[in-house]
Amino acid sequence: MKNITVTLFLVIAMATVSKAQFAIEAGLNMSKLTLKDQGTTYANQFKKGAAIGMLADLYVDNKVYLEPGVFAEMAGAQMPNHEGDYEINTTNVQLDLEYKTGDKCGSRFFAGGGPTIIYIASGFLDYGPYDHGANIGPTRSDDLKKRGLGLNGNIGFIPKKHFYVRARFLMSLSNMKPLGNKDNKVVPMEAGLNLGWFFSRCKPRKERYGSTSVRKPNHWRGLSKGVYSRRVRYPRYPQN
Repeated sequence: MKNITVTLFLVIAMATVSKAQFAIEAGLNMSKLTLKDQGTTYANQFKKGAAIGMLADLYVDNKVYLEPGVFAEMAGAQMPNHEGDYEINTTNVQLDLEYKTGDKCGSRFFAGGGPTIIYIASGFLDYGPYDHGANIGPTRSDDLKKRGLGLNGNIGFIPKKHFYVRARFLMSLSNMKPLGNKDNKVVPMEAGLNLGWFFSRCKPRKERYGSTSVRKPNHWRGLSKGVYSRRVRYPRYPQN
């Protein structure tokens, strides 16, 4: 929890310096596991859950943005024929690099991805010989590690400057089984569809010549009012 608090503080500090936009995002999460226990592989199906979180959109370039964020997600897997369930509730801290088409505050497609730190908050095991709440810790007697590393990717569309839709994918790079090996592993995989809303105001970045506003065309012959008023005024006819 301390690490999550520090991460949130850094995200807010970065966003304050760069005057970023903030967004809240939520949607459907589908997850399954690569699940192996003492050499026995347990087949499983996608389990439906929910995801909700908050992120900051940090301007790097007109096309490139950094998006640090924190998400709470319901993950795990469903055993075949509803014979059991494997529940994992996580808090994911991500740092994505996004590429966006078009201009800021206009309609844009985007795609990106980056590393994700997976924190497991709780879980429940109901499959094979197990039927109990997940023990989270570093020892061999525990069921799940406290944290792991993952890699995520996403693609989406912003039809307006506030609302957007995002399809995402997350794959754990860590075996979440404590002291796990090829015969004992828990590796989560997730896919989801989220809706998001930028609740902070979008401000187009102004260039020296002309306005970049998507609502108003360039004015004063392509110059801003300030630059136009300071232009050098040459006389139309030579003065004797």
